[in-house]
Amino acid sequence: MGGAAEFRSSIEKAADICLEILDDILKEL
Repeated sequence: MGGAAEFRSSIEKAADICLEILDDILKEL
């Protein structure tokens, strides 16, 4: 069970980073 929770939280962190990068790219346009 612990592995699944860690996996999910790492996916959420990666998604947050992707959204931040997209935000920066859109601001540069």
